[in-house]
Amino acid sequence: MTEALNVQLDRVVRLKRTDAGAVLGEVLREGMKQLYIDAVIEARLRGELTTEQAIERLDAPTVARAESEWGAVRDDVAWGLQGRE
Repeated sequence: MTEALNVQLDRVVRLKRTDAGAVLGEVLREGMKQLYIDAVIEARLRGELTTEQAIERLDAPTVARAESEWGAVRDDVAWGLQGRE
């Protein structure tokens, strides 16, 4: 796994014509951004945050999409469980 990451890092460094430190900084920023989004959405779906609180932390379209997708999953599960005893 480490070898594959090193190869990917080397390729990105070459393609972006930058240094490894700059690439790793970008990786950390983008990774943290995604982890934060995921954490806020998970807290919202667990009921620990209201929709309004989640929107304050992210934005309305992101929260609306997550809530819509979660609703679709719940509907699919309910449909799949119909008629089963």
